[in-house]
Amino acid sequence: MSVAYSLFADKVISFEPNPATFEVLEKNSELNPNIHPFNYAISDEEGPLEFHYSDFGFCNGGFATRTEFGIGVTGHKVPIDVWAINLEKFIKENNIEIKEISLIKIDAEGHDKDILKTLTSIITKHKPTLITEIYDGLSPNEVDDLLNTIHSLGYRAYDEEINHLDLNNLGKEIKSSQDINPGSGHNLICIKT
Repeated sequence: MSVAYSLFADKVISFEPNPATFEVLEKNSELNPNIHPFNYAISDEEGPLEFHYSDFGFCNGGFATRTEFGIGVTGHKVPIDVWAINLEKFIKENNIEIKEISLIKIDAEGHDKDILKTLTSIITKHKPTLITEIYDGLSPNEVDDLLNTIHSLGYRAYDEEINHLDLNNLGKEIKSSQDINPGSGHNLICIKT
């Protein structure tokens, strides 16, 4: 995704906690110098976290520890230790210059709402389009918590496949967990109201 975004953005700041995947991100940043890669997870707590992946190739996973149904609900059982940072603090401490943010994409296997809550001042200031997901291992209460977080930021959430994204013809608006099939994952595009 970072490579795709780098074709349209002056600067792409990418956070990838998985060391194996980060190696690929680093190589992509060498070919696309407007990608700025960091080997960290973004979280509401700073320090070590245990992520869980679907296989020993560590190709799909994230921080599902806090989800109501627990680790492994969607087959993510292989653990890996990663380091998490608070993004706003990291930006300040490292003097990362950000003039404008037009897009924030989060895909953190159920941890999305917690990450969004740490980005409140960034989102309020820049009003970017948000792309996030409803992890298919979330309970209806957790889906509603994510959607309430999105709505509290002044955004509407739409069910939209990223590869079919058309801002002039958004998909179905998702207002609550009743608007989706339980146990099914959804990509959301969130637009400032």
